[in-house]
Amino acid sequence: MTKKGFIAIIVFSALAVIILVAVVIVTLGSGEIIQIRTSNDSQAAYYAAIAGAEDMYTRLRSVSDTASQVVWPESISATNVQIGGATVGSYSVVADITSQANVFMISSTGTANGRSVTVTTKYGFTSSYTNGLPIGAVGPMSLTGHRIRLLFWWLTYGITADGPIECGSTVTPNSSTNGVYVTYSGTVAENSTDVSPMSFWMSPSAMTNLDVNNDGQYVTDTNGDGSVTAADAQDAAQLAIFTADNVAADTVIDNKDAFVYYYTGYLNQPQNNPTGTDLGISGPGDTNYYSGDTNFGPSGVFSATVPSGSQIVFVDGDASIVFNAQDWWNNESDLTVIATGDITIVQPWNGSNDRLNLISYGDIYTGGFNLGDVANVQGNINMLACGNFNAILGGSTNGSNFANGITTIDTEAELFGFLPIYSSRDINQGTDSWASAADKPLGLPPGFPVVTKQFVINQELGGGSGGYPIWQRR
Repeated sequence: MTKKGFIAIIVFSALAVIILVAVVIVTLGSGEIIQIRTSNDSQAAYYAAIAGAEDMYTRLRSVSDTASQVVWPESISATNVQIGGATVGSYSVVADITSQANVFMISSTGTANGRSVTVTTKYGFTSSYTNGLPIGAVGPMSLTGHRIRLLFWWLTYGITADGPIECGSTVTPNSSTNGVYVTYSGTVAENSTDVSPMSFWMSPSAMTNLDVNNDGQYVTDTNGDGSVTAADAQDAAQLAIFTADNVAADTVIDNKDAFVYYYTGYLNQPQNNPTGTDLGISGPGDTNYYSGDTNFGPSGVFSATVPSGSQIVFVDGDASIVFNAQDWWNNESDLTVIATGDITIVQPWNGSNDRLNLISYGDIYTGGFNLGDVANVQGNINMLACGNFNAILGGSTNGSNFANGITTIDTEAELFGFLPIYSSRDINQGTDSWASAADKPLGLPPGFPVVTKQFVINQELGGGSGGYPIWQRR
């Protein structure tokens, strides 16, 4: 072989190696590009699917908020997902009931450049749900959130309230758009004729005649001073009748006597309450009757202890429940606290299956901090103030809040009278059903306003806390 031929072989061999390496590099590069593109398309399809599922959940939640009914299956046809005006994918969604009772599933399929991903999640629901009005008042209602600046950050301490909200007067603000730091998830009805002051009189005629115990005997205002007192009794028999109706043991027969009699007389009788038992609140000396202002709390050292097994206690005075981020009466049961004066409760919290019901002839004061999962939204708390309802700072509760007077909710309070502190407040619809009389909390008077929804989402099954779903990808 000549020298030139040998060089030619070496050159051709080198070229062949170079070409082979180039082909390998191009093949690997193309494969990696395809793999990246496939991964990106799958990721885009996944997020499109999640967007579709969230869209369906929002629509179903809207059905719940407006007390409408769902006609299964619910579906969303192909809908484009756009970012900055460019279409990056699409989703199609179906929500339908499952073989499990009171469970529905959302199945959302996202598509991007021909790649599809489906995500699913399940929710429990009830098809008919009755509970107390989340927030109601006969007088004006004021809800105030705040936003403060901390160095370079803005911190918002707002109010989030479930609806419907009903008021016999004005609501400030009356919509989310009018109050940046107040958010309503349901309707707000001002000057509503559906709300009226809670009455504890046994009958309309009893109220008209001031016949508190409704026994057909009463004393009239004989001296014309606009009230019924002992001075109106003309003889010993009428004085006895006055004493029987003056159950509040003060100088005059009025609404307070009706309030006291409803609990210590009427409701205390076994045939008139769902427990079918003597509630132990008939008067001084009875098991669950407390004379004078009473402090309740978890320790029992500097405060009164609720007797074991009690479902209701009556306080002839003010009731104060100290800081109680715990199941403070230490029983797996509902508890109703009645007070002829004011009720003050700090950081309301109770067992996850329990209901705490506070009913005050005077005002109710509550306040605390929104501690997330530490001490919020455990069981249900229902509060009825025959006077005003006042809530400061934060906290998160399930249940009903109603006031015959004014409702004031503010996420700001002053520490030591001058130092402002803030905390967010969440007011949620109760989670238990009051569909029948036996299901209603013990002690709420007849006519307590309720709301009925035909479809309600209860919780995400097997998902995360705070109502956020954990998607199952397939």
